[in-house]
Amino acid sequence: MTIDREKYKILYEYQKTQYDDEKLRYSRLDDKATKYLTSLAFLTTVYTFIVSNYFKDLDKFLGCLKYLSILSIGITFILFFIAWGYLFKVLKSEKSARLPTDNSIVESFHNHSLESNLVHISELHSQLIDMYREISIIKNLKLSKGYDWIKRSYISMGFSLFLIFISLAWNSL
Repeated sequence: MTIDREKYKILYEYQKTQYDDEKLRYSRLDDKATKYLTSLAFLTTVYTFIVSNYFKDLDKFLGCLKYLSILSIGITFILFFIAWGYLFKVLKSEKSARLPTDNSIVESFHNHSLESNLVHISELHSQLIDMYREISIIKNLKLSKGYDWIKRSYISMGFSLFLIFISLAWNSL
């Protein structure tokens, strides 16, 4: 009876491709979190500059509009911090397994048939695929929450900038 080696090679190639795809998805989550952090950091810097200039002339402003804008500014910074927290959690290094590269693999290739080795490596790929999927689900959830907090902070930032603009316009009258 002849052994059909091609089916084992196909199994190995399929698992390897799936493994590479999962690693790519995993790294894309980190890339997306980095992009979110970059935009958040840029807007926070611009916002801080505007707010610091507003606070320089704070004693000129009167009434509840001043206190409402201060409250809104504080809430905006809190929302920024929460968004940063989720995004940094996405970027946190996760313990990830790798394919073994020690001498046991070399010995296995010497002691077992090609088919057995292909099945074994395919099983290792399958385990790593499952691990990457589990980690990616958690990272994706954190990334989604981070994005939601970014949206909230941008809305709050827009509201506080509106209040600052109204305060400046009211004060110039």
